[in-house]
Amino acid sequence: MARARHEASWTDAEATVKGSTHRNRPWVLILCVALIVGLASLGYSRFWNLQTVSYELRECAQPLTEESTWEQIQAAACDPAEPGQTRLWVTNEGEQIEPATVEGSTFSFEMIPIHSTAPGLRVELGRPAQSIVIAEPENQQIRRQMNADSAGTSWSANIGSRGPLHYWVLVTP
Repeated sequence: MARARHEASWTDAEATVKGSTHRNRPWVLILCVALIVGLASLGYSRFWNLQTVSYELRECAQPLTEESTWEQIQAAACDPAEPGQTRLWVTNEGEQIEPATVEGSTFSFEMIPIHSTAPGLRVELGRPAQSIVIAEPENQQIRRQMNADSAGTSWSANIGSRGPLHYWVLVTP
C-alpha cells in the first residue's frame, strides 16, 4: 500500500488509514466555526447585559436638580406628558440609537448595554425647558441632571452603567 506524502516512512503498512477521510473535514470545520460564533455572541450579550431600556417623559411643576430628594419629586407633581415634538435618543459610543417603540409618554430602546459606561441620553424639545433630570423610580432617586444648550431645547447627559431598565425624564418647562 502506498504511503501519503506527509506520512512517516517508518510507520507500519497496517497503520495507514483506509478509505476517504476528506468528506468529514468540512463539516467539522463548519461546526467548530458555528460553535465559536455562537459562544462569542452569547458571551458578548451576557457581558454587556443587552436589555430593553425605557424612558418615560414627565412634566414637572417645579424645577428639580441632581440634589433633589424623592419627596421633592413627588411635590413637583411630575405627570406623564405627551411627547409632541420631543425626541429622545440613546447615545452609545458616538452612535445615536432611535427608540424602537414610543407608547404614550414612554420611549423604549432595544439592545442597550447595561454594563457599559458609554450610554447617554439626548433630548430635543420643541420649546425651552428650565431643567431636566433623569430619575430612577424603582430606587426612588435622581440619577443625573442633564446639560442644556444655550436655547434650552437640546439636552444631554451620560447615563452611566448598571442602572435599572426604566427611567423617568423629568422636564420642568
